[in-house]
Amino acid sequence: MDLNLLIYVDDITLMSSDATLSTTIKDFLETKFRIKDLSSLKYFLGMEVGCSQTSIQLSQHKYALEILSETDILASKPSPLPVEPNIKLKKNEGEVFPDPALYRKLVGKLLYLTNTLSDLSYNINLLSQFMENPRVPHYDAIIKVLKYVKNTPRQGIFFPASSTMELVYSDANWANCPNTCRSTTTFCVFIDNSLVSWKSNKHNTISRSCAESKYRAMVVVVCKPTWFRYLLSDLCITIKTPATLYCDNTAALNIFASPFFTSAQSILS
Repeated sequence: MDLNLLIYVDDITLMSSDATLSTTIKDFLETKFRIKDLSSLKYFLGMEVGCSQTSIQLSQHKYALEILSETDILASKPSPLPVEPNIKLKKNEGEVFPDPALYRKLVGKLLYLTNTLSDLSYNINLLSQFMENPRVPHYDAIIKVLKYVKNTPRQGIFFPASSTMELVYSDANWANCPNTCRSTTTFCVFIDNSLVSWKSNKHNTISRSCAESKYRAMVVVVCKPTWFRYLLSDLCITIKTPATLYCDNTAALNIFASPFFTSAQSILS
């Protein structure tokens, strides 16, 4: 028997395997302050939640449509890709965008949308680097992302009820930034078939080789499964199987060693 509370300001989500305990907690909270019971979780912080006995599905369909409506993209033709292939956005290329506040607002909204649309993480991370002085090509790239969102507004993440193992995929684009020559780390963490964490961010220093940039990405990503295991233990969930780290660079794999990972494998082998 366990009970967990997720609290954000005045929004509370209660999770428990015992209905009687849940009722007791709600009655206790009612004695301390006024609450409103919204029954089963369906909507929380802009996320739509679909629950069943076998799975949970999260999406931001309503939030995505609100963004598209605000920017008049609903009538536009959707895009199958969030960004043009091999695009290189430069800091000082193109005319200055006349409404930088609008650009920053859209980047902020899209950043929150990446909570369920993991495939936007890399592109929004890139576009957020130009918020200080956005240019017209940067805004055009945002419009491209919005048209992609229109193509997949109901897309989200799916969590089956049973999960037993961890998989971690890491990658790095060596010196891909045309402004600083720094690399970008991307990674995703799976528990069984469930995507539970993902990130894309630029390195603080310049890597001298592709192997070095991939190695840096692997070093960063090993912290995530460790943190997840501590979190899951607090929720009375134990994952006994070892995590497996995947990378597509043999040189980086050969120099990487961590006692936490029992195996580091190349996805190309």
